[in-house]
Amino acid sequence: SNTTYYVSQEMNGCESNRIPVLVIINDPAAPVVAHSNFCSGTVATLGDLTVSGTNTTWYSQANGGTSLPSTTPLVSNTTYHVSQTVGGCESDRTPVTVVIYDTPATIDAVSSATSCGQANGTITFGTVTGGTAPYQYDFNSQGLSSVTNYSDLAGGTYPVIVSDANGCTYTTSVTVPSSDAPTAVAISATPASCGNSDGSVTLGTVTGGAAPYQYDFNNQGLSANTAYANLGAGNYSLIVSDANGCTYTTSVIV
Repeated sequence: SNTTYYVSQEMNGCESNRIPVLVIINDPAAPVVAHSNFCSGTVATLGDLTVSGTNTTWYSQANGGTSLPSTTPLVSNTTYHVSQTVGGCESDRTPVTVVIYDTPATIDAVSSATSCGQANGTITFGTVTGGTAPYQYDFNSQGLSSVTNYSDLAGGTYPVIVSDANGCTYTTSVTVPSSDAPTAVAISATPASCGNSDGSVTLGTVTGGAAPYQYDFNNQGLSANTAYANLGAGNYSLIVSDANGCTYTTSVIV
């Protein structure tokens, strides 16, 4: 390349003047591959490899052989070779070894329910299956961190992304069960007559909370009793307690 040669012609025993010819051999550089690592779970092909080059061509060997289509699925720990063609000249081939990392597949997550409608639920992350430690967690779109315990949670479903050392991710969700407190109770009161203690109170359907229910009528202590008789006129306190110990407090006028 970059060498001048001279050429003449000869006719009838006479040689012409020589003409200089500068020879330039185009030798395009081999292309550059930006990355060759992938996460399992997706079907990556040669077309997914990021190559800096023009008119690139893939091969399964360093020299010779036939070209591979860009739709060829990638196989982990396999070396592929890519060239580029510039000005009709093909470059040397760049070797690219593909690595497909194992992706996290599951995570053990334990949640505790809220109590009495409060935001006091919890979630704890345990063992991650698959992928490569160490792991980080994006809990409820708060960003990646190594935190594995979350508290003061309201009832509901929370998104979780597990990211491993290679940046491979697994997406799931964890539900915090909600335990709501009783919010109302149906009350039927019969008034006392003429100053007598002949009034009564009957308790009916409870709204909210979890059955079975107990009742503390006028500080007599909890019981399953829903009917109270021989009551004088007045204002009586009532506490409804559900199966989770959540309470609703009200009063009854006789």
